[in-house]
Amino acid sequence: MKRSALAIGLVSLSIAVLLIMATVPLPAAGPPPANPQATIQFDPNPATNSGDNIKGDISGAYVGGVNGVIAEMQGTQVLLNLQKTSGKNKRTFGLSYPITDAIYDSTDCTATGPVSPGTTFVQTQGYAIMWQLGAMQIGEVRATGIGFYANTPGTFRWIRTTVPDHMCATQMVVAYRQGRDTWQVTTDLIRLGLTTGAYGILPSGEVYDPDLLPVIPGDRAQLGNTAATFQGNYHMPFKLTVTLKTGTGPAPPPCGAQQHCVI
Repeated sequence: MKRSALAIGLVSLSIAVLLIMATVPLPAAGPPPANPQATIQFDPNPATNSGDNIKGDISGAYVGGVNGVIAEMQGTQVLLNLQKTSGKNKRTFGLSYPITDAIYDSTDCTATGPVSPGTTFVQTQGYAIMWQLGAMQIGEVRATGIGFYANTPGTFRWIRTTVPDHMCATQMVVAYRQGRDTWQVTTDLIRLGLTTGAYGILPSGEVYDPDLLPVIPGDRAQLGNTAATFQGNYHMPFKLTVTLKTGTGPAPPPCGAQQHCVI
């Protein structure tokens, strides 16, 4: 009799506890983690950047979250957006696309777009997207795409051949992941300071693109975001560095069929 009463009591207690738990609201889920903030610096050295056609402005590095600058890792891509900067904090890209760097080759690739006067740099707002950086192994060199979506004169893009908007032998840039949180991106493999045979650099001087196709990176960009807006090819050399806050860079992906991995 006592055992029956005890069992009934325990069942009643369990039901009461469950009822209480059902009426207690669960804590709300927290906000998703913020995108890692980046600092992006175009090559500031006059000894090495004198031939560049894309440079930063006079205010130096672009720091994410400072004075309206958006610079952050979004998944595997890096975004630099200057559109929301204004007034005394307005930030710009410097673009030079003179007639000497417009490509006129008597084909459908011939530049039909504008040219900048002399050696003048046009200071323009806009944004840039650098693809695939977060998908790289640490120490890897990879050919990748980048787009400078400038308000003036338009978009300069480096696109791999398997993308529909690729036009007329546009080249790709080359990226080097120095560490978990740091990348160099440039149009000239030599400017990375690495030797042939370094991880990802083939003896031919080619590097693999995201489709595992060997390509020679270079400064030949297309003016125009799509086939419909294509205005020809231009030589647009540049170099920049992307640095995330320490420890916030994405972990290298596991090795697989579509990864360039150190064995």
